Amino acid sequence: MSNLSEQIISDHNKARSLAKEIQSTPLHQTMARQALFDEYKREVKIHALAEERVVYSEIEREQPNQGELAREMSHGEDEHDDINALLEKCDKLNVSDEIFNGTFNRLVDALEHHMQQEEKDLLPELNDAFSDKTLDSLNKRLSEQKESLKNMT
Repeated sequence: MSNLSEQIISDHNKARSLAKEIQSTPLHQTMARQALFDEYKREVKIHALAEERVVYSEIEREQPNQGELAREMSHGEDEHDDINALLEKCDKLNVSDEIFNGTFNRLVDALEHHMQQEEKDLLPELNDAFSDKTLDSLNKRLSEQKESLKNMT
C-alpha cells in the first residue's frame, strides 16, 4: 500500500471517528455536538476538495476517460457532490434536533459507502496505474493541498 493510500485511509478513519463521536453525544449537549459537527464538516470538505484537486486531476491528466480508474474517479466526484449537499443540509439544521440526526445518519451512510468504495476499488487501481514516484509526489501534494485549505478556513 502506498503512502498516498495510507493518507487517504487515515482521513477516512478520522471522519468515521468524528461521526461516531457526534452520534454518541447526547442531543442536549448542543455546543459539543455543534463543535464536533463543525470539525467533521471541515475535515470532510478539505479532504474531498484536496482529493479532487490533486488525485482526481492527476487521473484526468494521465488517463482521461480510460478504463476503470477514470470510471471510479467520475463516480467519486458524483458522490462528493451528494455528500456536500447532505453536509449543507445538516449545516442548516439544529444539531440537537432529531431531524438533524436523521439527515446526519444519511450523510454518514453515504460517506461510508464512498470511503469503502475508494478503499476497495479506487486506491488499488491507483496503486497499479501509477509509479511509486508518482504516488509519492501525489501523497506530498495532497498533504500540501490539505494544509493550504486548512489555512484558508
